[in-house]
Formats: sequence, structure tokens, C-alpha cells
Amino acid sequence: MIEILFNTSPAFIFLVAAIFVPFLKGHFKNVFVILIPAITFFMIHKLPIGTIEMLPFLHYDLTILRVDKLSKAFGYIFTLSSFAAFIYGFYQKKSLEHISILVYVGSAIGVVFAGDLFTLYMFWELMAVFSTFLVLARKTSASMAAAKRYILVHIAGGLILLAGIIVHINATGSIAFDQFSIQSLGTWLILIGFLVNAAAVPFSSWLPDAYPEATVLGGVILSA
Repeated sequence: MIEILFNTSPAFIFLVAAIFVPFLKGHFKNVFVILIPAITFFMIHKLPIGTIEMLPFLHYDLTILRVDKLSKAFGYIFTLSSFAAFIYGFYQKKSLEHISILVYVGSAIGVVFAGDLFTLYMFWELMAVFSTFLVLARKTSASMAAAKRYILVHIAGGLILLAGIIVHINATGSIAFDQFSIQSLGTWLILIGFLVNAAAVPFSSWLPDAYPEATVLGGVILSA
């Protein structure tokens, strides 16, 4: 059982934990969400470099887990930042925020350990959806309006990313998330999709409109 756990994407620890949050009360819920990134950090530490886990899907084999030094480094960063954020927001009582953060961080971890474009896209879109809830959770008219603009930007970025993935697969016949040719239209569309959702220059104008309207804890997580 332990071996199965350690050979599964660490993302699922966060995603499964989010299901239990609504049933927990008081400080027990806060302790629970703090423990999740700590457990996941330990799980990532135990993953051997070179580990690959496949999952059959339609006519493809999805690589839901591909472990290398870079993915482990970002896995450590995401778990440590969420661990610190949950401690910072220990007295936060809103289950919506806890659920959104768990799914958001879990999806980010899923992205960095993804070994194929389908898996990456699935987790990328989960990040977009649940980060929106961190803006909505403030429940003000300004945050509602900001969340609408925020999700529209992420939908646009996601569609550009999806278009790039489709073009890439059509050209190469492969869903592997490996090196890309800079002469390929699919490569540039994928890059633009990433840049839009990551608020990288020159696609960053939407960020100051959205992040200040998030909750305090949500702002900490989104910034990290």
C-alpha cells in the first residue's frame, strides 16, 4: 500500500484531501490542511528520480507521474509555500478557501509532474478554475467582477494552450511533454498559453486587477 502511494502523483494527496474539508470543523480542519503539504513533501522526497507512472486513456498512455530533479524542486516549493500559507491562515474558517487552495496547489503539483500534454492540460485548467474561487471567496461586488474578468483571461489562455497542443499532436503524433521545435506553430501557441495564464510580460495587465480582490489567504497562495 505504501509503495502504491509513493508511485502515484503527489497531486492526488491534495485533491483527495479537498473532498474531506467540508466535513471537518474547527481547529481540526486547520490542522488537517497544514498536514497535507507536509505529507506531500515527504512523499515527493521519497520519489526516486526517473520514476514514471502511466495511465491508459483512449488510444494514449497518459504519463501522470514523471519524476526528475526539476519536478521535485518545484514540488518542494509548492508544498513548502502552501504549508507556510496554511499556518499563516490558521484561524481562517471558510471551507471554500481551503478546498480551493488544496485543489489549486495540488493541480500545480500535477502540472510539474505531468509527462504528457493531456495530463498537463487537465491540471492546468483545474488551476484556472479553483484560483478563480480564491477571488470569488471575498464575496464583494468588486471581487465578483474581478473574478469574471479573471476567468475570461484564463479561458482564453487555456484555449490558446489547447490549440497549441492539438496542432503539436497533429504534427508529431505524440502527446509526450518533451522538447518542442521552435519552428512549430504548436510550440508558440503552447508558449503563449503559458505566458497568458502566468501573467508574464506582455500578458500581465490582468493580474493587478484580480489579485488585490482575492481574500488575504488567497492572495498569499496566488502570489506564491
